[in-house]
Amino acid sequence: MKITDVTLTLFAWDNIPATTYGKHTGRFGGQSQLGLLAIRTDEGAEGHAFLGSASRGAQFDGESLISALKPLVMDQDPLERERLYQALLSRNRQTTWRAIGAVDVALWDLAGKLMGQPIHRLLGTYRERLPAYASSAVLATKQAYAEEAARFKASGWTAYKIHPPTEPRLDIEICEAVRGVVGDAFTLISPEEQKQLSAIERFLGRSVPRVILPDFDYKRRPQERRPGVNHGGGRRRGRTPTHGHASSRPAAGHPPASPRPHAEPRGVQHGRRPKKSHGLDRRGRRRI
Repeated sequence: MKITDVTLTLFAWDNIPATTYGKHTGRFGGQSQLGLLAIRTDEGAEGHAFLGSASRGAQFDGESLISALKPLVMDQDPLERERLYQALLSRNRQTTWRAIGAVDVALWDLAGKLMGQPIHRLLGTYRERLPAYASSAVLATKQAYAEEAARFKASGWTAYKIHPPTEPRLDIEICEAVRGVVGDAFTLISPEEQKQLSAIERFLGRSVPRVILPDFDYKRRPQERRPGVNHGGGRRRGRTPTHGHASSRPAAGHPPASPRPHAEPRGVQHGRRPKKSHGLDRRGRRRI
């Protein structure tokens, strides 16, 4: 099986309402273009992917996709996805990541159709249902947020993400208004950026509790947290292994480590800056 053609069909998207999701997205609206990418083979199989969005039309990525990426996959076996993906990556300076992603998705779509399976089966299914949340744009008033959240809740959504205007006082009022409408059992997500949360904390004069999620490994299973083990990487300040701790036990066939031959100077504490002591410098040495 060989790839015989790659095409991108553009569709006009008009009357997009003026929208912003925050200062990082700016304000967009009016019109855009969506693209439907198609990869065809000599056996009649096709794979598809979408390109473009309301804030960035497909025409901005489509030209480089056809000129830089199409020649790489023509006459190639579409099932050799990883080899083709590495070839696509080599052209990242001639095209965009959006274009590379669209071609990769289309190759996966083609493989799924050939095998009669959804893509999650090809990747290795972990679950068949995922929780989802509804997301707001930046709205004009707190009442608009509350009304939208109530509509989403009534239609069956179980969570709502607020994109506030990033003004601490107004952000708090919006969260209070939405919570008053949806109740305590409904999940609200906001704010989305650490700097935004820091601004709210400065406004309140106190910290806002964080929700701590368990650590996960690449297989998406919770890691067992063991005392004395730093799961976050790096050295944990204020903690040092002591003799008898699991991390300091000698391996089989090796003699135990001998104790330190000399006492530590006064004022030295492992993992933290020593307290100031009269007549001693930062390293615990007596000043002369």
